[in-house]
Formats: sequence, structure tokens, C-alpha cells
Amino acid sequence: MRWVAPIALFFAWGFTMHAVGLLLHEFAGHALVAVVLGCGIDAYALTFFGHGQVHRVICDRWTFERVILCDWAGLAVTSAVGLAAGLYLRRRPGLAPMPKLLLALVAFFFLIGQLGYAVNGGFHDLYDPGRTARWLGARGVHWLAWVPALIAYAVAAVLSARAAIDAFRAHFGSRSRLRTVGQLAGTLGIAGVLYFIAFRIEWAIRTDLWMRGVAVEAERIAAERHVAPPFPIDKVLLVIALGALVWALARPVRQPPPPQPIGRSTLIAVVGSTAITFLLVLVLVLAS
Repeated sequence: MRWVAPIALFFAWGFTMHAVGLLLHEFAGHALVAVVLGCGIDAYALTFFGHGQVHRVICDRWTFERVILCDWAGLAVTSAVGLAAGLYLRRRPGLAPMPKLLLALVAFFFLIGQLGYAVNGGFHDLYDPGRTARWLGARGVHWLAWVPALIAYAVAAVLSARAAIDAFRAHFGSRSRLRTVGQLAGTLGIAGVLYFIAFRIEWAIRTDLWMRGVAVEAERIAAERHVAPPFPIDKVLLVIALGALVWALARPVRQPPPPQPIGRSTLIAVVGSTAITFLLVLVLVLAS
């Protein structure tokens, strides 16, 4: 039973990270730029465990450059928050292990999530990076649409995975590499599986979202055109992320302090942020 609290905490934090990232990407990014540079949005769709989308109003204010800015706004804003979380960690080495771990997870998932999207979309000419990728491809430099993002993805994965594993070991008192793996599987791993189940259930119910994953859409287009399936760049991203985690786990284990309880202030912060983001997403989903 002592693992129930960490599992619940990580599941709640995963939901909070998703909700905040979704709102940043769609509203602080796409919608805000659409209001400032265009004619606003006329519709949006959000999910509790998946992604969302906004529809900008088509009008004569939209130049090509403004459309490109709108395309990249969501990625830029959310990536900036992930980068800020990572930089804050480096400036505050004295943070308690659990808050440090939660911030490291923000940096990890925001950065690799957004940079991975940039790589996937740029490689396959789809969704937010798609317009830029096609423009670059027409000029013979299509690689610029995804190679720089791939390099940034690898760097972010290595740095944030190391910070997360170090904080995890410090909080749970992991005394060996094998014990760290077991504790990860029994806490973050279970929380991740539960989140994935919730995502699949919601995705099966929601039929109002036309956007699916980049890889799924790329395969659908290839089948529709009767051409060979596209190169699975998403698998390359997965290998890089897993490799970063394996490297972080393989690093020598320092003598850890005894396992620490989850602080009261951390519990209040996670529960409060989860409740607020859930209510906010619920209101927005019902209003759409």
C-alpha cells in the first residue's frame, strides 16, 4: 500500500502536465496568435488525456508569414515552459527531491513532447510543422524542417532524463541500479500504464477530433496513395528517449539518503493544481 500514494501522485501530475501543456499549446500559442495577428478562432476541441486542436477564422489578415507564426506558436510556447523548468532546476540545486523530480518530469515531457512533434511533423510534412516543411522542401532544404529539432530532442532527452533519475533516486533512496528500475516500474511505470488506459478509453469515445497521431496520419496517406509506408521516424525518437533513460539509469548510484515521505506542501500543490486544471479543462470541453 505504501506505493499507492506515489502512483496516485504521479498519475495526477501526469494529468496536470498534460492539461497545462494542452492549454499552453492551443490557447497561449495558436489561439493567442490567431487573435493578435488574424481574426481569432471559431472553434476548438480539447481532451482530458489526449491532444486538442483550434480552428482559426480565415480572413484577409492572414499573410503567409503570420500563418507560419501561428503554426509554430503552440510548439514555441510549450517548449519554452519546458526549458524554463529545466533551467530553474539548474539554478535551484537545493530543492527537495520530490519537487525536483516533478519539475524534471515537466522539462522531460514538455521538451521531448514538443520537439518530438516538431521532428515528426517536419519529417512527414504534417500538422503544425507541415507548412514550413513543405516550404523548405520546395527549396531543397527539407532536412531543416526536422534535423535541428532531432538534435535538440536528443540533448533535451539526455539532460532531463538525468535530472529526473537523480531526483527519483534521492527521494526513494534507491541503493542500486536494479532497485531504481524496480521502483520506477512500480511507481511511474504503473502511473503511466493507467494514464495510457485512460487515454485509449477517451480516444475510443471521442469521434469529434479529426487529427490523429502524426505517424498514423502519415501511414493513412501512404496507403491512400498506394505508396510504400513512410520511414518510422517516431521509432527513432522512441529509441533516443529510451536510450537517454537507460544511460541515466546506468550512471553510478551515489550513496542516497533514506527514503523520504512526500512533503505536505508538495501534496497540496499537486492536488490543487490537478483539481484546478481538471475543472478548467472540463469547463472548456463542455463549452466547446
